[in-house]
Amino acid sequence: MSPPAPRLHAVLYYSIGGHTEQVARQIALAPGAAIWAGRPAMPLRSYLSQHPALPHTVGLFVTSGGPSAPERAYEMAQGLLGCPIAGKLHVPNRLNAQKGQNRVTRYCDAMRAASGALTSG
Repeated sequence: MSPPAPRLHAVLYYSIGGHTEQVARQIALAPGAAIWAGRPAMPLRSYLSQHPALPHTVGLFVTSGGPSAPERAYEMAQGLLGCPIAGKLHVPNRLNAQKGQNRVTRYCDAMRAASGALTSG
């Protein structure tokens, strides 16, 4: 039996209020979760600690309802992944829709360039 073919992309997210899910639907390229006390939400940390099979190029997006800075969350996730994070995106819940969309677009473009596997459409 041969191993499954590697995925070109995957979206992993955890969302309670729906904001992270909205961003995930736009991205379809990276794991993502809310930031809780400066860390990725526990469900994402738990999943990443299982060392899942992920695409070669991994990005991470996080959302936050408060003033949490994303750097600690990125460092923790990278430690759990055991590999560099190619792209990073932070979308605070209170960010206006246009600015949020601009950030998502730039992030997706950067991830496409980093992966070399996807083309802009």
